[in-house]
Amino acid sequence: MEMNLNSQHQDNRFLAFDYEQVLELLKHRVIFKGTSQLFHYSVDQLQAGIDLQLEAIGIGGQTSNMNPLRTKVKKRVEESFAKKRNAIDPGKKLNKMKEAMAWLEWYKKVTLKEGGYYDSFKRSEYRGRDAVKSRQEIVKHQRILNRYWKTKVAEVEEMPQSKKAAFRTRWLYSGTKL
Repeated sequence: MEMNLNSQHQDNRFLAFDYEQVLELLKHRVIFKGTSQLFHYSVDQLQAGIDLQLEAIGIGGQTSNMNPLRTKVKKRVEESFAKKRNAIDPGKKLNKMKEAMAWLEWYKKVTLKEGGYYDSFKRSEYRGRDAVKSRQEIVKHQRILNRYWKTKVAEVEEMPQSKKAAFRTRWLYSGTKL
């Protein structure tokens, strides 16, 4: 019983490690030692932070054999930042799809006097430069919309919305323009 309490006490000691001393040491290195040593070989803030972290864990320094590690860590951090920066906002994507739908609506409106959008799109008797260019734009936007809705349908089929989740009417009503 006593041995069990001792082992339990040791486990709690490992779980409740006091990081205050480690943080103070890191702060001391950055304020007094780290910044003065950094400026003569590193101006980039990201690289300086990486160098300080490597130094703090004891594998830093100015040795040339550490350069591949530094560049690898820097590359990974930059990739991570890029992923966070370029995270796709579904609202932005939806707005782009609304623009593509506006193009199709415009084409529909413009081609009313030519017998409708279907007939004017299929007829190729006489076409000016502007008509060909507008047709290319319409085809581009049509393909973008087709791809978008195919991926959305596949996404919904893979992961149906739960009954408890709020219904996303913005996504629903955005696809009913045509």
